Amino acid sequence: MLKTIFENTAAVGIELSLKGIATFWANAEADVSHLQALVGAKLPSQFIALQSTFLRKRVELFVEQAKHFQALGTRGVADVNKPAKNALDPEKAGGVAETP
Repeated sequence: MLKTIFENTAAVGIELSLKGIATFWANAEADVSHLQALVGAKLPSQFIALQSTFLRKRVELFVEQAKHFQALGTRGVADVNKPAKNALDPEKAGGVAETP
């Protein structure tokens, strides 16, 4: 049981790390694209419009990324706890459940 828990924990950790790296790169690419657009702005109004659009998209992206990380974390906790739950559940462990 402990081996399974450690394996599940490692798998969840790797998945969270990979998602974190992918998120970092996506954010970095968005920042670079935004800076390139700002450099191309010819008028202050263009600059302000670009900045406000970027900030709105950033907030939306942050909320989406937070939801993904929350779902991944929730699923990860469930995966890590599954072997312990199964071991403690008499029906799943092959034991006979007590009747009240």
